[in-house]
Amino acid sequence: MKTLTRNNKLFLYWLAAFSLVFLMAVILPAHSRAATVTLRPSADGLYTEYATPSSGTHFDDVDEASADDDTTYIETGGADDIDFFDVPTSGIAGGSTINSVTI
Repeated sequence: MKTLTRNNKLFLYWLAAFSLVFLMAVILPAHSRAATVTLRPSADGLYTEYATPSSGTHFDDVDEASADDDTTYIETGGADDIDFFDVPTSGIAGGSTINSVTI
């Protein structure tokens, strides 16, 4: 049976430490990164049936970063009216876990 020399032991300790640091710095963050993605309407969608606004685009009345109270809005008096909006792609990688959605 071969006895480990001091240099061999130091190398094994160094290799173990390097492997641990590599695992923590490279592999784990790729699987545990958290991010917040905000998606706002960027265009009107297929349907714009809401009565207000009566002309122009609808998406620009609902795309504020901070709500502007009653300055811009859309509304309808019809129970069956719908408005659709296009939103940009999120950039979230396929297979990612989404933990929360806030509207």
